[in-house]
Amino acid sequence: MILVTSADGRWPCDLCQIFVSETGEQRYYLGSLAAANHVKQHNENTDAPISMVLSFCGREMQKIRGQPYEGWEHCFRSANVTHHAWSMDDVKTNHNFRPDVCADMAQQWFTMWIQMCEELMLYETACAHAILPLTVLFHCFGGIHRSSAALCAWLLFRHDLSPMESLCLLLKVRPSLAPWTQRDHVFWVLHEWYCQREALRDLVRLTTCRPE
Repeated sequence: MILVTSADGRWPCDLCQIFVSETGEQRYYLGSLAAANHVKQHNENTDAPISMVLSFCGREMQKIRGQPYEGWEHCFRSANVTHHAWSMDDVKTNHNFRPDVCADMAQQWFTMWIQMCEELMLYETACAHAILPLTVLFHCFGGIHRSSAALCAWLLFRHDLSPMESLCLLLKVRPSLAPWTQRDHVFWVLHEWYCQREALRDLVRLTTCRPE
């Protein structure tokens, strides 16, 4: 596992590289909606272009001012980027731990994360067949909550990191996420995801398996 920082993590392009596999074939970025809007510019100025964008703020993307004039999907297609979007609620409770909040989050987020893992596993297979790197941007509106949790969930699922190890990766690159550590309900959900990861992997294998 190689940790690399990029840019200065500030608007208008706050894209940060969080994780690079030992082979360099998998790279994961984190950012806000502004970072997603700058993917084409990023790809034109790097030797590791982003090939997939995962959006966790689908509703906001359709309403925000300043979105690409040609529309998001055309913007990503023109940059040769595969795009998937989900509309997730941004839970902003001040309660450190409430079972009802945790259970509600787990029900919604697990559904979204399973779909995310399915898409990533399918794309990873396609990239391997084409001998291409897997370079993914995880983003939501601010790049703070939903996309950070989703990136951690993927690191737990695919790279077998623990919730704390994934958090440490985020904070080394983006210390401004430190307040996120006060949201104990997020870590409850990540811990449950981590404990169930083998069963979740079996489920994703079943749904992504394609007959010969």
